[in-house]
Amino acid sequence: MIVALCSFVGFASYRLARQYVFATDGNAGSPFASNCPAHAGAAGVRPRPVVTFGDSITEGYGATGNCVPPAVQTILPTSLHLVYSRDTSYPGDLARLIRRPVLNYGADDETTTEGLGRLRRLLRAVHPSSVVLLEGTSDLTAGQRPLSVAYRLLQMATTIRQAGARPILLTVLPPDGPHWTLLARQVEALNGLLRAGAKADHVTVVDSAATFAAHKPLAAFYRHHDGREDGIHPNDTGYRGLAVLVYQVIGHA
Repeated sequence: MIVALCSFVGFASYRLARQYVFATDGNAGSPFASNCPAHAGAAGVRPRPVVTFGDSITEGYGATGNCVPPAVQTILPTSLHLVYSRDTSYPGDLARLIRRPVLNYGADDETTTEGLGRLRRLLRAVHPSSVVLLEGTSDLTAGQRPLSVAYRLLQMATTIRQAGARPILLTVLPPDGPHWTLLARQVEALNGLLRAGAKADHVTVVDSAATFAAHKPLAAFYRHHDGREDGIHPNDTGYRGLAVLVYQVIGHA
């Protein structure tokens, strides 16, 4: 009963954070760019692109600059998912580092159950060279067990490999703040399962969680200049750090 109550409180806190911590006032625009040059035309996307796939962290929630399609669940046309040159999401930073187009397939609030189906549709339509996968926070805040989440993430990695692409699995970022104590324990348990499972399955892992956790204070990756922070979605510095970690794996390949 206590665990269930804590899970409910955590999920409610997460939803409130999404609604209010980064909410804009009446004179401010959306946290995402409304006029994306990359979306102006049906620009071609090179064969076998790099794809970033996941939930709102991949989508770039809270980034100061970001171009995402109005309907983030859409798969085609791929040109809608091209990151813009001024994106400060981690896919935007990654594109500048590797100097190649990157497709952002982040979807707000997505769980791994939803993500597995969307990933299969994407792989049939896009045929990427690599898929960078970061998902699981929404599952845990909704009360899913770490073991179930790890199973689905490793299944997603296997699905990517079977489609002829390289899976690159990021460990789930540790939350910041005393109100996320239960979530932090669940994230730690999930990441332990992911590290062990990925090693057994020979899946490339980027241990973003370990890098974030080693940084003191952790809030430096989450707190914005105006003091806002929800403890889950990184700021531009955190997104840039994620991009660097992925770049170290992808490089110029």
